Amino acid sequence: MIGAEYRIRPGLSAAMSFAQASVSDIIHTESDPQSIGGEIPYGTSLLSAGLAMTRRGSSLGIWSAGLAARYRWATVDQDNGGAFSLDGGVIVDRILGTPLRGAASTFLLSAKSDEAATFMAAVDAPVFRRDSTVVRAGYSASVTQSRGRDDYVFTSVDYRWLNVSGGFDWTSAFGDQDRRLRLAVGLRYASYLVAVAREDGAAGLGANYQFLVTRSIR
Repeated sequence: MIGAEYRIRPGLSAAMSFAQASVSDIIHTESDPQSIGGEIPYGTSLLSAGLAMTRRGSSLGIWSAGLAARYRWATVDQDNGGAFSLDGGVIVDRILGTPLRGAASTFLLSAKSDEAATFMAAVDAPVFRRDSTVVRAGYSASVTQSRGRDDYVFTSVDYRWLNVSGGFDWTSAFGDQDRRLRLAVGLRYASYLVAVAREDGAAGLGANYQFLVTRSIR
């Protein structure tokens, strides 16, 4: 994933991002686990453009809200296709004066697409703070229409320019359940953010790796 953000004016920003993911160890099978032929290629790409604004002094706390227009295209074996979507999200910091932070968003929410929409919500709070070290813990959930849900318990540590986060994810889909470990490390320098994340695979698939590079332009 690579992205960029531009601050149009205080409290209003525009952003663009491009994300790509692929899986290379899906095998052809029929009535038994014996493989047939080569692997099934799978790849998906996502281009997003959005606007976000931040407001302070609300009775709810400091909040940010945004809208994003997306186009996603993918290839599975010999099939390929694409779809547009419009998504929204909100983050509220220090809810009603408490240290709680909450968020909610959608992904691939579009009435013009057969793609199943995903609804997400999360909450976290600081559990330790000393000098430049902040440890937070939280919980998030996501539900995809007619497919299943993910529940994620996590913790993160911020120390100056370093962020480390990790947790356990429980996935329930089509009557099956999987548990996966997620780990991520991010480095901040000036207006740059570089991050790498790893998530255990499920259903016999290999681990998933994500790479992120962003730069804020002011």
